[in-house]
Amino acid sequence: MRDIILAKAAGTILVLEADVATVDPEQDAFEQDVLFIFPNSPASRLARACGGVNHRTAQKWISGQITPPADVKAYVRAQKAELTRTGFHREVEKLLAQHAGNLDGEVVAAQLARFYEEITAYKAQ
Repeated sequence: MRDIILAKAAGTILVLEADVATVDPEQDAFEQDVLFIFPNSPASRLARACGGVNHRTAQKWISGQITPPADVKAYVRAQKAELTRTGFHREVEKLLAQHAGNLDGEVVAAQLARFYEEITAYKAQ
């Protein structure tokens, strides 16, 4: 979108054209929702969750370069709603806080990786 900007310089009115970024509220909400459900490696995780689509395609969906399909939008909305409803992420945070002083971070990460592999069948990196 282009916008006309009027500027006054040394008593002369100048007419300038400038590109104005438009914010799509639906796209902005989609991006925020993806980052909420996938706070780590969002494009990679979204790509895998959507049946193994190309990682770059998922990046473009998130950035708004291309519009994600309706089923992808519905998936992201549903997962955000379920995560919010259950408070799962808060429960995990509480559990980690309870044991943070007693377990080494690598031990915790290894246990979480084991669960990740069991749940997704993907090897944790």
